[in-house]
Amino acid sequence: MKDAQLRNLERGGQDAERWLLERLRAGEPYQFGPIETACPAMFEACEAVRAAGQSAVLLLAERESGAQRLARASNRILFGARAPFVHESCQVTESLLHVELVGGVRGGLHGRQPPCLIYQASGGTLYLDEADHLSPAIQELLIQLLQEGTYRELESGFATEVNITFEARPLRLMLSAESDESLLPALKEVLVPIRVPPLRERGVDLELLVPQITTRVFDTSPEVWELLRSHTWPTNYRAFCGVMKELGETPATPEQVVELLARNDWTPPPPELY
Repeated sequence: MKDAQLRNLERGGQDAERWLLERLRAGEPYQFGPIETACPAMFEACEAVRAAGQSAVLLLAERESGAQRLARASNRILFGARAPFVHESCQVTESLLHVELVGGVRGGLHGRQPPCLIYQASGGTLYLDEADHLSPAIQELLIQLLQEGTYRELESGFATEVNITFEARPLRLMLSAESDESLLPALKEVLVPIRVPPLRERGVDLELLVPQITTRVFDTSPEVWELLRSHTWPTNYRAFCGVMKELGETPATPEQVVELLARNDWTPPPPELY
């Protein structure tokens, strides 16, 4: 971005929104890797992630609202197309997540275990989804990693200090959670919080999102698009993908769309969307 554009972003608020609107009037939606947006809140989230660089980030986002896609785009921009992006859900037991993160006892039925997730993510991003489920013990492990650049790798039942050289093999930690209330104060202090807007706040982006879901050309009236933009999308991309799938079959009237939006049997969105 140009210096003037960066200054506008730093001031935030109306200046950032005005810059985005000027770009849209020129027919150029803002792009952050594969993400296209005309939403000022999403624009600010993307640029906040860019400004964070290799700092550890906490994405405050509802489920399936695009946090993982934002993290993947940031990893590609920051570290390159071939950089590792390691994704792990925190909705598992503490013992299993601990083994996944720092390794367990080597050997066993299948011989040596694969490298731990922290090692696999070196040179790229370790993305921990649903971090509001992290136990205090795992949070303490992450605090040590971020503050000291070390972690204790478990090998043959013994703990060994292993140093992560961030300059040589950078490791960027990204967490996503709906809330930071369950996180330890010491962990929150070393994370950069960034809010990712839910889909209900991104009505202007819906038409930009359609090509990422389907190649169909939609014969949709302005009244239908207005209904879609004003919908609350309680399950974010899951709901939107389900609606787009059904709308792609035949043109729909506003009355049919109202009925469609009231349903709850949405199909899962493509993984790369959220």
